[in-house]
Amino acid sequence: MAAVLCSSSTEYTIIEFMGEGSFGKVAKCQIKSTCKIVAVKILKDEVVQNVQHEVRNLRHQRI
Repeated sequence: MAAVLCSSSTEYTIIEFMGEGSFGKVAKCQIKSTCKIVAVKILKDEVVQNVQHEVRNLRHQRI
């Protein structure tokens, strides 16, 4: 059974992992609804937490 990634609007079937870097992995995926092949960047959890923290700080400062 293939792994599936879900966003708020789309489901992707992972075909293969293409690479990995400091911030996460890149997967070759197929969009379930259209069968289109795309690359999806999957961020590491600590990167997501840092981005969310920065967004909260900017909202607090009203920048």
